[in-house]
Amino acid sequence: MINLRPFQKKAIDLLEKNKHVLCLSPTGSGKSLIFERRIITKNYRTLIVSPLIALARQQQKDLEKKGIQSVLGCGPEAYSPPQKRNCTPQAWITNPEKLFFNNKIKQEVKIWNPHFLVIDECHCLFEWSHFRPGFQKLTELVEQLNLKESLWLTATLSSSNQKKLLDQLPKNAVQMGDFQFPSHISIKIHRCPWGKRFDLMKSILQKRTGFGIIFTVTRKSAERVTKVLKKEGYSAIYYHAGLSSEERKIIEKQSLKKEITILVATSAFGMGMNLTHVTWVCLWHLPLNLISLAQMIGRAGRSGKASFADIFWDNDDFYIHHQMNIEKEEKKSLYSAVINPSEFSLKVHKYFNG
Repeated sequence: MINLRPFQKKAIDLLEKNKHVLCLSPTGSGKSLIFERRIITKNYRTLIVSPLIALARQQQKDLEKKGIQSVLGCGPEAYSPPQKRNCTPQAWITNPEKLFFNNKIKQEVKIWNPHFLVIDECHCLFEWSHFRPGFQKLTELVEQLNLKESLWLTATLSSSNQKKLLDQLPKNAVQMGDFQFPSHISIKIHRCPWGKRFDLMKSILQKRTGFGIIFTVTRKSAERVTKVLKKEGYSAIYYHAGLSSEERKIIEKQSLKKEITILVATSAFGMGMNLTHVTWVCLWHLPLNLISLAQMIGRAGRSGKASFADIFWDNDDFYIHHQMNIEKEEKKSLYSAVINPSEFSLKVHKYFNG
């Protein structure tokens, strides 16, 4: 077996004591090994809730490689958990919509009677609940399924939302770890008007090698940036939720197989996925909040090797935020972080760690 890191050992020790554990740890640090080891050593029936179908698919493959029988419970190929308590699989991976808005699945989960709950990318409880209300109900699962232990994983959860989540869990819930940028990522902030970003992008691409992701706030921007990059001779492809399920699945496979050089995507792409070959990211727009910003930077943080993140911003970026009704406090936090690059890391750490 792989030797555990100190934070992984601590999380497992807390679960052994029947705690509900909120674990914050950097992107790519090995948070999934905590529940994988728990499933293997305890042979637990484990309910894993994942925010994205692409991430759920990769999680299933990773579990199967380690000899953990699992079933995918979301997406077009979704299956139900087995209806007898003593049946395999050991893990059923699904999303909040299946759990709370599908009565048949709700009953089948009760019959299956899981021992252990894992909520991956748990910052989505607060970031995505306005358009995916099932996330608001995830903490209810602990009582509904009479679970003695659960694991809530993320690299990015603000200090205020850490407190909110712990308040919604049983009294024996504990928080461990804190937010950190991976030390090998070089972050540069560029204040640049929209009209000059293609020129800046080209100058940056001359210094970059390997697979990279350019993040945009809107689907139209992803398509527009891709079109211009192709005209300049770059091998680029765009990815967003407006593509069909089959199109997205193909692009995900191409990304994992390293068949793409530049991917232009909206914010959700790659969350939690083990894309260790991402060597650079560029944030074409200032994202909607600091959590999204940290998540995007973290896409280049899984290799353990020198990686790069470039952030573009200008006051016009906040016009998009205004259109999308982003809260004033979020705008203030973003502006405060990027206006003075020398204080960027300090301001982001304060937001997450208090």
